[in-house]
Amino acid sequence: MYTYDDSLFAPPARCFPFTLKDITICIQSWQLSGQRLFAEQSAADGSAVITNTAQRGRQLVLDGIWITDNDPDSLILTLDEYISSGESFDFSVRKLHFSECRIMKYSASEKGDEPYVKLRLELFSAAAPTEISEEVSV
Repeated sequence: MYTYDDSLFAPPARCFPFTLKDITICIQSWQLSGQRLFAEQSAADGSAVITNTAQRGRQLVLDGIWITDNDPDSLILTLDEYISSGESFDFSVRKLHFSECRIMKYSASEKGDEPYVKLRLELFSAAAPTEISEEVSV
């Protein structure tokens, strides 16, 4: 439970903590996408020929809230520093562990009457996820 202006604010029951060094975010939903790209050329007879294929990194989108009784200045400055430095992070979602994740994009929004900042993080993971034995609940 978090204290905010002499009242108590509890994060939603179905969220999990996501920590980036000094910042803890309550993640409410996540989305993962992966892809394989194909390059094709036209053959002499006009048919399509696959000339190359490659698996690309995974893109993770995390939606959640950052609860604080402070202004979001430190959050914004820290996320900007993580983007600028290209620092990588490891974390787990359910039974999947992601390593070498980097922040590609973030968006933060705040309403004056809410004790939290809505946050969306878009991360890139170059490595394939690995399975872990314990489930981290969402």
